[in-house]
Amino acid sequence: FFVLHFIFPFIALCIVFIHIFFLHLQGSTNPLGYDTALKIPFYPNLLSLDIKGFNNVLVLFLSQSLFGILPLSHPDNAITVDRYA
Repeated sequence: FFVLHFIFPFIALCIVFIHIFFLHLQGSTNPLGYDTALKIPFYPNLLSLDIKGFNNVLVLFLSQSLFGILPLSHPDNAITVDRYA
């Protein structure tokens, strides 16, 4: 069971690479066969949106890791433990 969980991500990664290889080999086309010139370029618009989203997630992650969630925790968790008691 453990071996299956270890090997499955590698198999899935190989399937993704094979899928991307054949997608670029054939080219991505519309199922209806129409070729339109109304394409949205990826570079300036969507890349900036991805960077903004990554920065938002990074700010949330850093604020949680640096400031912690102590105001939301139970007060009994802040009591110092005496090992010898």
